[in-house]
Amino acid sequence: MGADPARCVVIEDSIHGVTGAAAAGMTVFGFHGGAHCGADTAAALQATGAHLVFDDMQRLPGLIAAGRPGTRAFDPA
Repeated sequence: MGADPARCVVIEDSIHGVTGAAAAGMTVFGFHGGAHCGADTAAALQATGAHLVFDDMQRLPGLIAAGRPGTRAFDPA
């Protein structure tokens, strides 16, 4: 695809997905709102490398607009 990993955002709900995306240099948002997620999922995703965690997909557009914590907002250009 030729996309710069630093300009990508990945939404993941698994440890393996977070690990892979973080290793590739992508911003990772960990989702822990699925029925399959346990009480410890948020902490596990964050400990594995998720830049932030959230449990409500309705928040996703605002999270993407705000960007990665500690950086400027994402520029889709």
